[in-house]
Amino acid sequence: MTDSAQRQIPAREKIAVALYQLASRVHWPAREDALRQALAHLGLRGQRLVDIGCGPGLLAKAARDLGFAYIGIDPDRAAIEYARQKYTWEGVQFAVADASDVTDFIQAGDVAILNGVSHHLSDHELSLVLSSLKPCSGIFILDHQLDQATSRLNRFLQQKDRGRFVRPSTAFDSLPGYRTSYHVIFSIPSKSLPAWRYFCNFYVPVKSHT
Repeated sequence: MTDSAQRQIPAREKIAVALYQLASRVHWPAREDALRQALAHLGLRGQRLVDIGCGPGLLAKAARDLGFAYIGIDPDRAAIEYARQKYTWEGVQFAVADASDVTDFIQAGDVAILNGVSHHLSDHELSLVLSSLKPCSGIFILDHQLDQATSRLNRFLQQKDRGRFVRPSTAFDSLPGYRTSYHVIFSIPSKSLPAWRYFCNFYVPVKSHT
């Protein structure tokens, strides 16, 4: 689905966006902080950030603060309309698109971000997205750190997540066609109140020699 099909946004979808905004006060700060630290550690500057599954565009401000151009894409039209109305800065864009459309928005040198997104994608959808990101200079994946160190409560909460594809962390140790160049584990909402264990990985495409 892309922006070509305009329709009225139902009230229930607008309410869902508002509820997500409220919940984000708990789950978002640690994720944004992890991304800011990773960007600083890796010394990334000047590229465009492509936020896949951006929701209501929570990363847009950080991208602007750090001097990046930004495009957020998401299949949720209500979330995208909210983001377009809130973040009207130059160099910030939003588009309605799903996993099959990602390749239409990627340019050489982009930095792609899947922040809390992969556990909403089936293996096929995730593979499709990763294949579409090969022109990027690198990709961030932030998601559930589900491993033996995960507490029972933490594991229970992760498995009750509305995303149906919470994977063991070993699934992200390596990705076909990519090299892992950064890895950190952090807690949501905070280190002192670790309801969820999350990871932040950065992958660099491996160029094939033919």
